[in-house]
Amino acid sequence: MKRRREDHREGATVCRATVTDTVSHHQVGRFTFSADRIEDARERAWGIAGRRYGDDIDVRIERISR
Repeated sequence: MKRRREDHREGATVCRATVTDTVSHHQVGRFTFSADRIEDARERAWGIAGRRYGDDIDVRIERISR
């Protein structure tokens, strides 16, 4: 059986987050994850982005499937 990644736990909606550096305004990363509600998506996106990319970032979230 395949192991599910931490970012893709059981959730109703698959989202994509784009991470931008607030100083240089360049995109520093992008990742997908799943969440049940938009509030959950915001919390998860900022948590994942903070762990991966550190401070001075901006996160934009978009729904890619339901």
